[in-house]
Amino acid sequence: MIVEITRKAPFVAVSLCVVFLCAWVVFIGLNNPATDRRIANVALSSSGRWLAGGTVQGRITLLDQMFRDAPKQIAFPHGVLNDLQFSPDGHVLAIASEDLGTYTPTQSPAPRGLRSDHENYGSARFSRDGQSLLVITGAGLIETIDMNSGTLRLKVCCSSIYGEAVFSPDGQTIANAGHWPSLWDARSGQLIGRLTANREFYAFRPIAFDASRDAILMDLRTDEYTLGI
Repeated sequence: MIVEITRKAPFVAVSLCVVFLCAWVVFIGLNNPATDRRIANVALSSSGRWLAGGTVQGRITLLDQMFRDAPKQIAFPHGVLNDLQFSPDGHVLAIASEDLGTYTPTQSPAPRGLRSDHENYGSARFSRDGQSLLVITGAGLIETIDMNSGTLRLKVCCSSIYGEAVFSPDGQTIANAGHWPSLWDARSGQLIGRLTANREFYAFRPIAFDASRDAILMDLRTDEYTLGI
């Protein structure tokens, strides 16, 4: 019984933090009737220290689970919030909306604009070293962007904004979901192969590598597909 409780403790702790974060966002929203209180995205840092949740309007709340102070409140009013993602070291939060931004909870008083080009970024994923962001734009372009300068490193055509893109665990390959899930060389941008025989009518959205099974996991509507690499 002690072992069972111990195993459940981390899950319970995170669940309680998510509930607290949601309650705080609702409280803020109640004091500002013009704010849409729906939480569009939630992100947890790799260390478990930072928990972030953002509304569709770009009002983002960050909970520091180390010190349990009052949650940080930041705003990124650049259109609908599409994605939140922490860097591998947990120090930086990427914010994807009409523009692309980053936020460092321990240093920044406000988000930093990385790209202000109104390209409508559907998702943002960090490279393994945290130096690049992998994004999909509203035009369906898959791009990698330098985290320091915001310059474009690689552009690949095409995916769909409703479809994430991720780096492989070794960082050598990019996999995208969308209407026609594919694999691309992360350096040259060359197409390696398609993961479905034809372009799908419905778009896959979530996508992730499962290194333990040498597979890619994707979700299409309510059906889960596991496709071997």
